[in-house]
Amino acid sequence: PKSSPPLLPGTRYYWKVKGSGGVDSEILTSKLCWFSILEEEKIKKMNTEMAEIDAIGTLDENDRDFLKANLLISYGLYHQAADILKKQLQESPEDKGIRDLLIGVFKKMKNTGEAAKY
Repeated sequence: PKSSPPLLPGTRYYWKVKGSGGVDSEILTSKLCWFSILEEEKIKKMNTEMAEIDAIGTLDENDRDFLKANLLISYGLYHQAADILKKQLQESPEDKGIRDLLIGVFKKMKNTGEAAKY
């Protein structure tokens, strides 16, 4: 509701969805998921680091994406990193480094309960 207090950076918020409409009106429940909001300082630092990656003129797009995915992982933004890596893997399916990093991200997401989306 609009009267709710604002979400606080660095706080982990858990949620679960319950719904009905399945066979025999059974109640369906999602897995427990969570999210948190990065602190303003971390967002600024991460954006600066992303810009520094973009400024490296000797990198091609694949190398840039690989570095960006690693940076996102370091901030705990696993879903965004996985999206970048999945895109790269579709374009370069033979790239073992991308594949291994993506597998590592999925394992980390599974261990932290974030893999529900994937």
